[in-house]
Amino acid sequence: KINGITNLGSLQLIYDPNNRYIEFEDQTVANICITNWGDGVGITEAQAAAVSGSLTIQFANTNITSFDELRYFKKMTLSSNNADNLFDGCSNLERIHLPETSNQLTLGAYAFDDCSNLKEIHFHSGFNSSAKYQAFRGCTSLTKIYFDSLDQLLNSTHGELVASNRWTMPFRASGGGHIYINDVELTDLVIPVGITRIPSIFAYCNYITSVTIPSTVTSIATHAFYRSGLTGSLIIPSSVTSIGSSAFNGCTGLTGDIIIPPSVTNIFDNAFSQLGDVGTIDIQSSTVSFGSGVFIQTFMTNLYINSSISQATISTTATVGWVGKGDGTLMINGNLSLSEFFQRLRFRHYVIKGNLIVSKGAFLSSTGTTHSVRISGNYVGNATSGGIFGSTTAGSNIEFIEVNGTITEGMHNSYKPTHHHILHLRYNGIATETPSQVGAELDVTTKIYIGTGESEAGDQAILNQYLHEDSAWSAYADKLDLWYNYDGEYKIPPTIPNV
Repeated sequence: KINGITNLGSLQLIYDPNNRYIEFEDQTVANICITNWGDGVGITEAQAAAVSGSLTIQFANTNITSFDELRYFKKMTLSSNNADNLFDGCSNLERIHLPETSNQLTLGAYAFDDCSNLKEIHFHSGFNSSAKYQAFRGCTSLTKIYFDSLDQLLNSTHGELVASNRWTMPFRASGGGHIYINDVELTDLVIPVGITRIPSIFAYCNYITSVTIPSTVTSIATHAFYRSGLTGSLIIPSSVTSIGSSAFNGCTGLTGDIIIPPSVTNIFDNAFSQLGDVGTIDIQSSTVSFGSGVFIQTFMTNLYINSSISQATISTTATVGWVGKGDGTLMINGNLSLSEFFQRLRFRHYVIKGNLIVSKGAFLSSTGTTHSVRISGNYVGNATSGGIFGSTTAGSNIEFIEVNGTITEGMHNSYKPTHHHILHLRYNGIATETPSQVGAELDVTTKIYIGTGESEAGDQAILNQYLHEDSAWSAYADKLDLWYNYDGEYKIPPTIPNV
């Protein structure tokens, strides 16, 4: 009887599997382990399990090919002042099983540096891991990582396998890989209910194509899905409050809509940058703070931001640039007051549902075939640093600019005829600037419409003030007209969608 006691007459055979010698696949590994922790002949599983402390014996720059037996060293840790570079330069190492331990397992700095043939790593029950600086640098063949369970992977409380340094991402050097849970490849990721934080483990997992996030999750970590294989749309539940830096950076398979709920108050650097072509990104929070480059090189159809934006709500170096497909809408549901936050935008329509205060080229170098702009409140530009499209490059037409409030200061840098052809400019009330500031650089075909639409007599009085009481404006009589017909219709119907 195996694994028990067999009666053979008066002879009792006792078999203890913990006291059997470990059969090492690699002879170099066997020699090192037997010499340091064995009995001179071999090393049993029990002896291996009793070895404690840090693995200070250096395997670096040896010709080992596999170390599956490391799993039996259950009390072993892999990081200390003497345990960095542990397997550095083991260019023939193809496979390793890390210890089955309930202790925190930290992979030391440069732990697998230049293990260019390392193809798979196995993490076993009790795994609770983090990785130090450049732990996986040069692992150009690493494409498989195994875990015993998804909960084991997600419930790490002492750190993460992926740190902020790019070479601690296991699949960084190989460009992508697979995660296996109990030997089954993970493709459709369903985060279990009860998980509160998605860790930084799925970076470069380009075979994970979908993620379902439960309402228990409150934060998505830095690099959580960096350059992963996510496809389609992305729905973030209303429990999430924070989205970490580069959390979805480079997920070019996301081509649908991305819904960010009102609960999210912080979106950190590059969180949604370099996605490629996506549908609508809808940021529903009314109090959200942005890091730098949140949407750079993400070409969404529409971008809706349900909050005011000012310098206080963004990183001091934050920009939203190289975004949009050119045929959609950018909507800010509040005031926009800051300098150079939006750069190189490509939208058909711009809708600011509050005041727009421009310190320096708010839409600097915006490009596209035709623009329409609606500002529900007042416009305040900057006399020296530009306006809505200050310093913008040539090639764009501005079909329609509508300001429902007043215009003050700095419009003259906004509409340069060498850059744009403007068809219609409309605003409500008296501009505090002279025509040389508001209109002198307008194209000769531009029409300027004024009036509130509240009464024909009131609007006519405003128009008369421009035509007769202001000598500077009277020279532009052929450009000025009322906005309404006062029969319920605009003279020039606006082309900006209501969003």
